[in-house]
Amino acid sequence: MQRLLAWIVTIALASPALAAPAGVPADDVDDTAVAPVVVPAPAPLPPPLVAPRSRAKLYAAGGLALTYGAFSTYAYFAWFRGKENHGMGFTFDGFGVDGYAGGADKLGHAWTGYLLSRATSGFLTTAGWPRFESSLVAASISQVFFTLSEYEDALIYQFEISDVIANVAGAAFAVLMVNVPEVDRLLDFRLEYFPSSDYRRTVRTSGNIDFFQDYSGQSYLLALHLDAIPRMPRVLGFADVVVGFESRHYSPPRADPLDAPTQRLYLGVALNVQHLLGALFCDSPGRRIGHHVAEYVSLPYTTLKALDAQRSR
Repeated sequence: MQRLLAWIVTIALASPALAAPAGVPADDVDDTAVAPVVVPAPAPLPPPLVAPRSRAKLYAAGGLALTYGAFSTYAYFAWFRGKENHGMGFTFDGFGVDGYAGGADKLGHAWTGYLLSRATSGFLTTAGWPRFESSLVAASISQVFFTLSEYEDALIYQFEISDVIANVAGAAFAVLMVNVPEVDRLLDFRLEYFPSSDYRRTVRTSGNIDFFQDYSGQSYLLALHLDAIPRMPRVLGFADVVVGFESRHYSPPRADPLDAPTQRLYLGVALNVQHLLGALFCDSPGRRIGHHVAEYVSLPYTTLKALDAQRSR
């Protein structure tokens, strides 16, 4: 032990950096001595980004206001302005062959409720609110809007109970799609639209451009993405298997009395635009916008209708 202590003392005295007392001139210290490492104090953390998050929430509120402001303005001028109130009335139309639009208007309500609920929930999640809560709030706001519209509609025409059911169903489907990615990857609820000849004639003769009522130009599709199925051949990813519904010559009024109002339920194959965009373009804001729009809309004439069932009034 004494010999070990003697070695430690000898090594300590032989090191000028350790042996030189404070204040000794630099010339008296061995140049080969290693200077002690000075670790700087950590920099203070930046303040939390309160302003950008607050700004995002302001943008979300503005997006909600603009969306429902635009729909309210359209509804007022297209359906309610100048109409006389007749008191509350109730009806249940459903998908009857003798109904107003042959059932296509019910799918129109469901699709619009789905579109509004899902799109506005995106405003809220982008602003930082949790996904599930955002989807519920967005769906609830859409139902308040639609219920007020149905009330106004009831004073002029009839309170259509099946419209309310369709509104709720569309909003509920949006909540499902937002919160269950597996279902979202597998399914789409889309509208395929091209202005019908009856609608184009109505615009020319009366100037009425209410395209929401052009049910003769609309087809509603529930699409199954083949590219979301495991081990599916890659080439089949460009196709969706679809179940579709459409009505013809109900609304707008038909020009030719011989054109019988007809309902059509069909099974077919449609172009998967989302898969096509992914194959043609690299990731970019434009591709992401196109991918999102394709959640709701099918390009005209991109559906091959294979099997169908029809009935006429």
